[in-house]
Amino acid sequence: MTLCLVSIGIVIALHGQNPAASPPFRSTLSYRVQSTERKKDTEQEARRLWEQAIAAKGGREKLCGVKNMVISSRAEYGTHQGKRNSWYQEELVVFPDKTWHWNDMRPDVFGLRIEMRNYGAKTAYVLTPEVPKEEIRHLTNDYKWEQTPLLNIQVLYFLETSWVKPVPIAVHQDKVKGQTVDVVQTQVLGERVDFALDAQTHLPVRVSSYVRLSTGSEGFAIGLSPKFETTS
Repeated sequence: MTLCLVSIGIVIALHGQNPAASPPFRSTLSYRVQSTERKKDTEQEARRLWEQAIAAKGGREKLCGVKNMVISSRAEYGTHQGKRNSWYQEELVVFPDKTWHWNDMRPDVFGLRIEMRNYGAKTAYVLTPEVPKEEIRHLTNDYKWEQTPLLNIQVLYFLETSWVKPVPIAVHQDKVKGQTVDVVQTQVLGERVDFALDAQTHLPVRVSSYVRLSTGSEGFAIGLSPKFETTS
């Protein structure tokens, strides 16, 4: 490629033109080479930063060893009557395709609701005090765990699992709460997901999921990556 560029410069000089002012060929070829090299460099840097993040999470072997998890949530909210009410949630997730969810908002009108979904077996049920009997429903093939919060849970909490493996493709810098972070752009099951990584801990402080809108433009939703406390 270098020899080709030099020979073009010589031909232009023999015709009495200014080599520095003329050649669309030289600039186009140079740009393509430099663009390819920059793309390779940013892909390599993205992979390096991603491996740091995986190591900070405990290492790929441990992450891929995770088979299930429990998420406990507590909150308070104001009712339509102006009262304060507690909201309790317990969720059991069995990767990659099963969830059991307890949602308790009693004594508010929303009450108690228990749900199970098994996307592999295409079955589900919903229990409430009004409908206490377990009635199995059948899910159609359109219901896939990859299109449910099961995917987001694996990405937000673990970065990688045995079923979800983001592919790092590029990196750029941004600011989160005034701090400079490295943003690793990845592909997750064909969709773009960006991870903003803390420069010191290498852990994600922001995760941005992108979706293709009906207008053709690219929209995104931002979620904060959960922090962990290790217990024995």
